[in-house]
Amino acid sequence: MAGINIPGVTDQYKTNDTVEKLMQVERIPLTREQNQLDAYKSQRDAWREVNSQLTSLRDSTKSLYSHENPFNNKLTIFAFFKFIARCNGVSPLIFCSLGS
Repeated sequence: MAGINIPGVTDQYKTNDTVEKLMQVERIPLTREQNQLDAYKSQRDAWREVNSQLTSLRDSTKSLYSHENPFNNKLTIFAFFKFIARCNGVSPLIFCSLGS
């Protein structure tokens, strides 16, 4: 006695496997694009990190050449000592070496 075959219920011809393999082949371009998108996102994140580090470096160098320069205070004191030494007729080098 031959088996009863109802389309869509039985899988005598393994159509589900065939359909799954065809769908995998159809998904290849999508998978490739998703992998490329992930690579681009990774590159974007790396460039953002580089940009962040460069911004930090730029801000640090600006602070060295702006009014927030930590060396400005020392330069001002040195210039003040130099001025006082000239007013008193003392050599600035002698005065500064005695003051330090």
